[in-house]
Amino acid sequence: MGLAMVMAGCNSPTPQPGTVYGTLRHNSRAIYQRYMGWYDGNPANLDNLPPEPAARRYVEYMGGEAAVLQRARADFDKGDYRWVAQVLKRVVFANPGNDLKEA
Repeated sequence: MGLAMVMAGCNSPTPQPGTVYGTLRHNSRAIYQRYMGWYDGNPANLDNLPPEPAARRYVEYMGGEAAVLQRARADFDKGDYRWVAQVLKRVVFANPGNDLKEA
């Protein structure tokens, strides 16, 4: 199940890299949002901070930019790519001038 699910009418038996539109995960969220609205039931999501100030605070909570980059590199080496993308998103918003290629 999960990400390896094949949908009827799909030309390829395996998901393509970067495929989003038309996937089961994307379409089921769109249907839910259409009929139920955007609210996910978590009151913390009703009035979030804007991305930049929130990211600066996240990075501070995680021990600073250098610590986040060090842990992200270790997780990347373990193959935990989705988590690394979520974490580094905070670093990018906190410091858009950071050149993450050098990390």
